[in-house]
Amino acid sequence: MAGKSWGCPPKILRWMYTMLVRPVITYGAVTWHRKTKLATTKKALDRVQRLACLCMTGAMRTCPTAGIEVILDLTPLHLVVERAAKGALLRICREDMGMDGGSSVREVLSLPSVSPSWNLPRDNMVKRYSFVKNFSSKLDTKEGWSSGSALVGIRDHAIQWYTDGSKTLEGTGAGVFGPRIRHSEPMGKYPSIFQAEIYAIGRCAQFNLDRKYRNQEIVILSDSQAAIRALTSFVVSSKMVWECLGKLNDLGSKNKVTLVWVPGHVGIVGNEMADALARKGAVSSLVGPEPFCGISNQYFLEELRKGEEARKGAVSSLVGP
Repeated sequence: MAGKSWGCPPKILRWMYTMLVRPVITYGAVTWHRKTKLATTKKALDRVQRLACLCMTGAMRTCPTAGIEVILDLTPLHLVVERAAKGALLRICREDMGMDGGSSVREVLSLPSVSPSWNLPRDNMVKRYSFVKNFSSKLDTKEGWSSGSALVGIRDHAIQWYTDGSKTLEGTGAGVFGPRIRHSEPMGKYPSIFQAEIYAIGRCAQFNLDRKYRNQEIVILSDSQAAIRALTSFVVSSKMVWECLGKLNDLGSKNKVTLVWVPGHVGIVGNEMADALARKGAVSSLVGPEPFCGISNQYFLEELRKGEEARKGAVSSLVGP
């Protein structure tokens, strides 16, 4: 594919290596990643990555591998294998496969050493199917809202609610704005913005259930298309989505409930109020223990990525400027 003076451009070669070659090497890493602790295995992996680096740069054979890796922003291959193994083990734990949700006792006991958050409860669950939807959804466009067609079919006397989620450096919050309700709730530092959006919709549904509405038309407006699509999907793998779905079905069994997407930050009063309430919750302190809800899979993957970046930075610092 390439030599020192011929072949594809370095950018294409790097993409081919990271997207095609590395996945082949890391396949099944959860079963053999402990071998990367051995010097012989590290040396074999280094030879593979060095060959790729020389093809990308055309460097002389005397150039150190670590230096070329820093130039190309490539993580040492044994660290890539370890991260792939931890990600696979995370998926195994999520599906409740193996002993105590892991592949072995030794693997499970090693998880807290990766990060203390591995011991925290999780939001992921084994996939469940929900074919009953006692509510409808409407995903319009910004142009539809500008022309006024987004709310066509919704009666003027419909009970309208606005929900929103917010995540800042201080934490995460949810906001609900509706008839005689201005609710702001802090959710701590662990939830994702998606979880905040789902929780806000579920909290809104609970407010309506508490009021015991019957034969009413209820419209819940959210600026998160991801949240609405997750709630209308037939496959659910999140405990929070499943709980919110149950509340919406309970509410929809006695009322006409519609989830409507609303564009955010375009001056719609209800959405701006919900956004302000969510931001207020995000900067407020959580009353109670952390985490507020189960940890999402994305949180763990982000921790793995940060850990890999930190270890790569430590290796780069040894190379020098």
